[in-house]
Amino acid sequence: MDIITKIGDFLKELRGKRSLRDIQNISGVSYTYLRSIEKGMDPRSGNEILPTPETLRKLAKAYDYPYLDLAEIAGIITDKDRKAALELSGYIDIVRFCELLADRISDFPDLRFLDELKIKYPNLLEDSFEFSRESLEQLGQELKKSGTYEEIRSFVDFFDDAVKLCSQQSTRYPNSDIYHAVIDPLSTYKGIHLKSKERSEIINFIEYLVHRRESQ
Repeated sequence: MDIITKIGDFLKELRGKRSLRDIQNISGVSYTYLRSIEKGMDPRSGNEILPTPETLRKLAKAYDYPYLDLAEIAGIITDKDRKAALELSGYIDIVRFCELLADRISDFPDLRFLDELKIKYPNLLEDSFEFSRESLEQLGQELKKSGTYEEIRSFVDFFDDAVKLCSQQSTRYPNSDIYHAVIDPLSTYKGIHLKSKERSEIINFIEYLVHRRESQ
């Protein structure tokens, strides 16, 4: 049995008695594409068709089935790749790393200095990725459940780079600088604790004042 037939039959078996539209509603993959995948052929062109890694991730979640196993059946990764990914994820607590990074970036009201990481790690971060606790924790959960060996290795490098950027940002100004007082999570004004957005607005206003003075 070839790979196209094998993955198509297996996905159909996972679907069971549920309709293609049921799976569309759960996964976000169109029922017409699902039908093509299961049959292994694009009805419009007559060409053979294999699900993309992105589609397989959605279906793995919909069917509550390990993505790495589906990727191996589809020929996207080898058995050696799958075992290496599982072994590496067993050594690295990805979820905890993401939690630590979320704690670290909470010190900063403006996280634009991290945007360069989206360019450096496009396999991990989409352009729309937001450096928030929720997004980072979701990234950690997804990598833990379905990350390939290459993705987990990339995550380790990403984490290291993110921590370095945070350290550089922290030492950008002397400790006496008001910047540090504003980004302090416990900063208050007349006894009122300032939220992250409020601290960011204060920073922007101060930068405006400094820029106006320099322009005079």
